[in-house]
Amino acid sequence: MCLKKGLLTPANTVHHIEHLTDNPSRALDESNLISICATCHNQLHPEKGQRNPKKQRKRKARVIRSVANEERA
Repeated sequence: MCLKKGLLTPANTVHHIEHLTDNPSRALDESNLISICATCHNQLHPEKGQRNPKKQRKRKARVIRSVANEERA
């Protein structure tokens, strides 16, 4: 995909052309696999990186009170 854009990027991810959910028997079929970079893979699968905002947990901050050391004479 990067080469189509004129970019040379290391391919570090294997992408299944035909999704495994649609046809799990082609999981290791070489004609169903392509090597792509992580950025292109994320573009092909935007649903994998997104969270449902309603299901996000609110993060709580823990406040710790500190007191400075007293000066000694």
